[in-house]
Amino acid sequence: MPNYTTFPCSCIVCKQPKTSRGIHSHYLIAHTEEGKLRNRKNRIAGGLLGTEILKQKSQQIQNQYLENPNKCKQCDTSLTYEQRHNKFCSTSCSASFYNKDRKGVAISEPVKQKISASVQKFNNENPYPQYSKISFCCVCNSVIQNKIVKTCSPECKSALLSNNMTERIKQNRRSNYRRDKRSYLEESFETWLLDNNISLKYETEYTIKNHITQKWYFVDFYFPEINLIVELDGKQHEKSKHKEADKLRDEYITTNLNLNVFRISYDEYQAGSKVNQLLKLFKDTGGSTRIRTENLQGKSLML
Repeated sequence: MPNYTTFPCSCIVCKQPKTSRGIHSHYLIAHTEEGKLRNRKNRIAGGLLGTEILKQKSQQIQNQYLENPNKCKQCDTSLTYEQRHNKFCSTSCSASFYNKDRKGVAISEPVKQKISASVQKFNNENPYPQYSKISFCCVCNSVIQNKIVKTCSPECKSALLSNNMTERIKQNRRSNYRRDKRSYLEESFETWLLDNNISLKYETEYTIKNHITQKWYFVDFYFPEINLIVELDGKQHEKSKHKEADKLRDEYITTNLNLNVFRISYDEYQAGSKVNQLLKLFKDTGGSTRIRTENLQGKSLML
């Protein structure tokens, strides 16, 4: 009589080799919607059943422990189920248990003097013996207690960040480290100036300080001969928060510095509409008679 559990068969759909006993179950589960749904329900039910069995077993073990719990070696208090692997119910009981044999042991006078001399020597060598690690604030030079930080307070941290930003601005670098690299629009616009023989002097990354908010502005291109600032806005400037910030920035520059701001969005730059307007403006001011590529970096305007 043949053994049907090992007799080779193959599925009529996926052609996978199966045993004659398992071919029917495979077809229902793998190739019928009803079989897939039933198999999914059975798996979920099996998982829930296994979880419930584990909970019951865990509760049974806990109940067995509570019937005969372990005792604290010092105070003979019953230990909770979470403390079942401990020897004591608290650290005080542990200290009392191990220090009870030390009571009544007298310390000789030479030993006392030796301990006192060691403590005195440590205090003289360490001006702050109460701290495990001593560090000093890099702004106000006060002691920082057990902290691996550079500053002692939020005020000193703010002052440190302000000093770092000021140093970067003096070096004509943005306070935002991720914006030091020039964008595609800025490099492309500079190439466009050369291709169209724009002779006007310009400055890139020109810094302006707002004397009201104490913020620093970095403009993309500044043409001092015609009092013009050209800003090339990437896709991020289309967000509402950037639009509001750009509006306040342009109002301050035009009102307090008497400079004109000419903004070109990414789409307008690609289409070339505003670029043509700017080219006409340069020609009207006589800025395209010869090639001049001076790039005056490092200057800033502070009010």
